[in-house]
Amino acid sequence: MVATAPPARTFLAVEMPGPWAANAIRDSRLSAPPLVSIARRVASAGGRMVVIRRPDRRRTPVRRWFWADCRPGHESLRSGSIRSADALLDLDLDGSDGEADDQPVWLTCTHGKHDRCCAEEGRVVFHDLDALVPGQVWESSHLGGCRFAGNVVELPFGLYYGRVSTVDVPALVAAQTRGEVLREHLRGRSALPAPAQAATQLVAERLDMSPLDVLVVAEPATRGRGRWHVDLRVGAEPLTAVVRLFGLGERVDLTCGAQHGDRPPAWSLDDLQTAD
Repeated sequence: MVATAPPARTFLAVEMPGPWAANAIRDSRLSAPPLVSIARRVASAGGRMVVIRRPDRRRTPVRRWFWADCRPGHESLRSGSIRSADALLDLDLDGSDGEADDQPVWLTCTHGKHDRCCAEEGRVVFHDLDALVPGQVWESSHLGGCRFAGNVVELPFGLYYGRVSTVDVPALVAAQTRGEVLREHLRGRSALPAPAQAATQLVAERLDMSPLDVLVVAEPATRGRGRWHVDLRVGAEPLTAVVRLFGLGERVDLTCGAQHGDRPPAWSLDDLQTAD
């Protein structure tokens, strides 16, 4: 699962009670044109938009929204409410709208129309998470990486977790409470490009530390086909990690509905050296 978090510097999550179509934004019942319009704005700024719901809020006329800045060092979460999708068009995407929210938000993919794995695995995780941190957990539309269901995203850090089951939920919440990550289920951090995700995760594994303590200080530099040099800082020590996207993994079904298997990429840490 290393470095499989889809890229997103920011997140916009908008409440839309289900059921959802396979494309929850384009084919929504909450006036699709405004949703599509703001989704494009979010994407053009390097972000990701999802729709969210809670089973206990089916008939509410007020829809919640959350905006998260996931960039390392800039993490923040804001929230607000709307009564119509058209109100989204007036939303500023610079973190100035809404109210500051100091509680983390958990998104659990339950988008069964997109892939049934997410419904089967995600709903169980949603209910277990909600029992531990009530009111902070939302069902989410497609988050990416259906083969890793149950998928969970922690905002505002943009931490993607995969293959989360009911037995993992207490450890996941405990790690977040301590300001740490559940390393064995971490897919990556959305605000980082894939080579930087790979470097932080693989270096943290080698040094037996939290990936949050491995800081990327420059954009990854390509060094030949499938190789990147990533400048890092661990405490006061500058390091350079050389990561490689090597070969392909075993052929697997990438979704529950896949008609044939495919070979996902895999990452390795080829070198770790003190930076010049």
